[in-house]
Amino acid sequence: QIMDLNLEADAVEEIGRVYGLDNIKPSFPCLPIVPAKRNDGIFWENAAKEAMKDAGFCEAYNYSLILDKQAETFGFPADVLVELKNPVNAGQKYMRPSLLPGLLANVKNNEKTASDQSGGVSFSEIKIFEMGRIFYSAEEKGTPVNREKMALAGVLLGGEKDFYKIKSAVDLLVSRLGAGKAVVEEAGASGNGNEIWHSGIRAEIKLNGEKIGMMGQISPRVSEELGIAQGVSAFEIDFDKLPAFVTSISVSKFDTITFSGTDSLVNLVAKDVNYLVAPQIS
Repeated sequence: QIMDLNLEADAVEEIGRVYGLDNIKPSFPCLPIVPAKRNDGIFWENAAKEAMKDAGFCEAYNYSLILDKQAETFGFPADVLVELKNPVNAGQKYMRPSLLPGLLANVKNNEKTASDQSGGVSFSEIKIFEMGRIFYSAEEKGTPVNREKMALAGVLLGGEKDFYKIKSAVDLLVSRLGAGKAVVEEAGASGNGNEIWHSGIRAEIKLNGEKIGMMGQISPRVSEELGIAQGVSAFEIDFDKLPAFVTSISVSKFDTITFSGTDSLVNLVAKDVNYLVAPQIS
């Protein structure tokens, strides 16, 4: 099998095979143990998901594609949509520029299921959220460039004072992440997906004066076109912006860690310690 000997590892393998792998005494390798690089993004995502679950929301997962009809219903501008060159389904050729179409489709399906089974809507509330990437086209130096970012959205159907419940969920999220206090301000009436929102019940979510998202009631026109019988309130946040506003985070009910913007929060909050001991030590 001389033709198989291309590398040093090949020769080692042949020697072991001839000598007998069972005859080789096992031993620990003398190599440095290097911990994997910590992913700050996963830390933030997990913290946000826990906050949303504590607010009573259930997590949903949806496809990253939307139907042509959804793009039309939600009024997404054509120059913002990212279109696939070779879609599997000709009617589902756009990457989602928002998480709301998928979540509202979930609401419609759950509302319809409850109605079909009981003759009337039996769910007192539907509270779901999703965290995932959204995709959009932006112009840079006169050239369209496709971009993506992490977003977090939640929807609530069937409860009283939905707007205030949504605001309460956003406040809990921002507070739990240690990003200060969210401020809501009246939103303008023009463009960039504002057609999704009710003209009189919508607001911008801001941190330190910078817009990070939108919240409010879904437009009655959108709800009607989707076939949702009740009013739906929702929010959507540009999640990539949140960590920049974090100044402290609670790691338990007793402790709060405060840090500067140059610190890595994950390194301050959690450190792994690994030990390698001999078998005879108990």
